[in-house]
Amino acid sequence: MKLKCFLFNEVTEQGYKFLCTGICSQYAEQDIKNLSEQIKKIKLKVKDDPFYIDYILAIHLQKVCAETIYGVGLTIKIPGIIKNTGGVIGNPHMNPTSAEGLSENIGHGLSTAAYSGGPGIIIEGSIEHAEKILRAASEEMSGMKVLELMKDKAVALGINKAIMICDGSGIKSSGCALTLYNNKTEKLTLSK
Repeated sequence: MKLKCFLFNEVTEQGYKFLCTGICSQYAEQDIKNLSEQIKKIKLKVKDDPFYIDYILAIHLQKVCAETIYGVGLTIKIPGIIKNTGGVIGNPHMNPTSAEGLSENIGHGLSTAAYSGGPGIIIEGSIEHAEKILRAASEEMSGMKVLELMKDKAVALGINKAIMICDGSGIKSSGCALTLYNNKTEKLTLSK
């Protein structure tokens, strides 16, 4: 099965900037457009509760991702939030779980690993490689520099398809996303 990566930025109807990245079927172009439109419609009650915000994001993705989207990451900037939150990554067709720094197989040859409040990654590759890439960073690290560090580790391990995100909301967050697709890197950040 041929896979491709995508990355886009948009603004929700409530005015929150977001970045979305994913790994999908090479034939999912219309599904990616539909996903963008559906994420714009998400409704969030603003409260400084990292679990609540991430849970709502994950459930929304579960409802709106087409079957051709196998892995997705979303980071959103919600002003006024203190604690790091606003970032989810995983298989949108599986039940969401909290990030605990562990790696897991999410189907279609993909593996994920993420820290709670820290960077997360999905790769086309083994859970061992996903864990090694995540361990190139630490839970305290955030921002594009950490995603670049993880990308370099992925390339060194021979990975050629990966998506990565950092939380977008909270005082110490720096919402950003990066894709690695056939040795080409694309990256976006949420402005503060």
